[in-house]
Amino acid sequence: MTRATSLVAPVVVFIAIVGLLIGARTYESWPIKPRECNFKVLSGYPCISCGGTRSFMALSRGEFSTAFAFNPLAVISVFFVTAWLIFSLVRKPKEGPPLTHKQQRRKNWIIVSIVASALIINWIYLVLYLE
Repeated sequence: MTRATSLVAPVVVFIAIVGLLIGARTYESWPIKPRECNFKVLSGYPCISCGGTRSFMALSRGEFSTAFAFNPLAVISVFFVTAWLIFSLVRKPKEGPPLTHKQQRRKNWIIVSIVASALIINWIYLVLYLE
């Protein structure tokens, strides 16, 4: 994998996050508002991303503790994506043979497990603390 191709994913995700933060900053002036969360209406519990919009709105104003209270994973994701981009920019391209199929599957399994665990922990927090 070349250096340019290894930068595509972090750059695209970072640009998307910046776009979401810009949208969140101007959100209150928009003429349309989203409907209430269908999952919350049907179950009475917040969905896995509830509080995300309010979290991004607070984050775009620099209110980190408020943003974290609304949805911790949203805030952590912004910092993780920023760190991912910085790491991708400063690291040297990997030398040596590419990962074997088994090594790549193991790496993917670890990443999926970490993301799934973070989503579950965040959802438990939202169920316990989000209004």
